[in-house]
Amino acid sequence: MPRPQLFQHVEPNYGATVTIVTYQAQDHTHVIAHQATLESGFRQIIELGEERKVFLNESEGLWFVVWRGQ
Repeated sequence: MPRPQLFQHVEPNYGATVTIVTYQAQDHTHVIAHQATLESGFRQIIELGEERKVFLNESEGLWFVVWRGQ
């Protein structure tokens, strides 16, 4: 991956129940290949007690939805 950051933009929605992240289209294969380990990777770098800042519901973890808008 030629860029230092995988995700280009991170934005919570109005209800703060979903965070939308965007990445470059050419990184799609990389993201899909690593989506199973992204959550565990995040959990390894989050400081103890800070999980609620990343995961709204810890038991649900990350959800992945691919949207290819215009």
